[in-house]
Amino acid sequence: MKLILKTLLPLCIIPLLISCKSSHLNAYEKHKDDKNYIPGHIIDLKGNRTDGLVHYDGFLPSTDIIVFITEKGERNVYPVGALKSYGFSYRNFISDGNMFFEIVRDGKKAGLYKITNVKEKSAPRGGDYNSNGKYLRAGRIKPEDRDYYDVFYVKKSTDTSFKRFRKASFKHRFSKYFSDCDLIKTKIKKKEYTSRDFDEIVFVYNSNACD
Repeated sequence: MKLILKTLLPLCIIPLLISCKSSHLNAYEKHKDDKNYIPGHIIDLKGNRTDGLVHYDGFLPSTDIIVFITEKGERNVYPVGALKSYGFSYRNFISDGNMFFEIVRDGKKAGLYKITNVKEKSAPRGGDYNSNGKYLRAGRIKPEDRDYYDVFYVKKSTDTSFKRFRKASFKHRFSKYFSDCDLIKTKIKKKEYTSRDFDEIVFVYNSNACD
């Protein structure tokens, strides 16, 4: 009897292992043509890159949680603090431990980043959602019921946090922030640069004009 069990046990386990492996593979195969998943990658806190599929509804990238399926078919949900960055298509996002910021302009001395927020155009039909588009209670919310807007940030290579471009006190705050570049500092003080000129400011800061 023992001999029979020893013979049959491996035969029972092998199909289970094959079934588990097959289910993992099916997760990737199942979603690779899904419009809500797009080929992308994640980079963990150790700098290791993994390629696979990133969940994306086509409208609003997540700023706090990433649903990811590896090429091996493993599905994982990562909070923002568990990843260094992620990306898909031509878009890349970096974490500060609390939120994911989309990279707009990457530079040696400073980068320009943004977070896309959403605001309802009218009262949601039976539901509510927050600024990240996450549902708070049930309701039918269509893309046309939303207004999307971008909030821009700058972060120097020596900074530990992102600094938001704000209209309020822009002249005072940012002439001080860019005090290591006379050209930018002067233009801000003369109001030749305003809070809307964030892209040019970061571009100039990374150029030879600020060396």
